[in-house]
This record gives sequence, C-alpha cells and structure tokens, in this order.
Amino acid sequence: QRSVASGEWDDKVGLPLDHAESPRLTGRAVVNVALDETNLRDKSGTYQVVAELAEEYQFTDIDGRVPPSIRSLRFLIPTYGLDEETKQKLPPNYEKWIPDWKLPFWVMAQGQPPQR
Repeated sequence: QRSVASGEWDDKVGLPLDHAESPRLTGRAVVNVALDETNLRDKSGTYQVVAELAEEYQFTDIDGRVPPSIRSLRFLIPTYGLDEETKQKLPPNYEKWIPDWKLPFWVMAQGQPPQR
C-alpha cells in the first residue's frame, strides 16, 4: 500500500492501477470455478485470468466493473502502446473502440508452450 500511496507503484511494478482488481474479484472467480462441476476438472491446474472468468461466469468487481483481460488488446494498447500525450488527444472512453481480442498465453510467455 505504501508504494501505491507514494506513487512508486508504476516505477517499481510497471502495471497501471487503472484496471486493478480487488481481492474480492479473485475470490468470486474461485467460488464460481469451484461451483462449476462441468468445467472444474478442465480448469483445475491451469492458468486462468480472473477478468476472463468474470466475463464467462458474469460476475463483477465490487465497483460493478469487469476489468479487461491482461491478454486483451483493450488492456495492452492503452497500457503499453500509447503515451500519455496521445491518450489526452483521444476521446473519452476510447478504449471501448479497441477490439477485445486476446493474445494466446504462449505469446504472453514469449514462446510456444510445450506440447502435451
């Protein structure tokens, strides 16, 4: 919390807080997956993105939002592809016009995963 309050978060961690998720969103994801008898076995032991689970199971964070997936162009372009000067020139809510396409996990990990 000290890093957030002092403004050191962006310098030390590099992830913006604009789309931060509360711990409650993660908890809701765990509960929804645990109660999903149909898909529990498929999801168990795999990587899951909480924002994507929120979309799938239709739950929201405590403020009513569903943050974009960290794999989504809707997250990646504004976060890493646009500087602040460019963002200021764009209309409000410009992010909704960015496609919500998601990169495969292997692209995010910088390499094709091993074959099973």
